[in-house]
Amino acid sequence: MTSRHSCHKLSYILVIIGGLNIFIIGLFDVDIIMKLFGSALGRIIFIVIGLAAVYELFSHKRVCEECGKKGSDDQASSGHHTEGKESSPQNQEEREDVSSDSSYKM
Repeated sequence: MTSRHSCHKLSYILVIIGGLNIFIIGLFDVDIIMKLFGSALGRIIFIVIGLAAVYELFSHKRVCEECGKKGSDDQASSGHHTEGKESSPQNQEEREDVSSDSSYKM
C-alpha cells in the first residue's frame, strides 16, 4: 500500500468521524469530541478533521478506484458512479419504454 492510499484512508476515517460528530450534535446537541478531549485538544482535532476534508476534496479522484475511472463527459461532470450503465442495451430499452409510455408524466 502506498503512502497516498494510507493518507486517503486516514483522511476518509477522519471525515467520517467528523461527520458523525456533527450528526450527534444535530440530534442531541452533544459534542462528543469536545466532551472526550476538552476544549484545546478538541479544537486541534477539529482542525485535523477539516484538513482531512480539504485533502479528500482535492485528492479523492486520484486515489479512489471508483471515482478515478474514466467515463463519458456527462458522467464525469455529474459525479455519479454510473460508468457503463448509460450505454447498456437494457437501459436504452428502459428509456425508450418510458418515453413511449403515454401514462408517464414528468
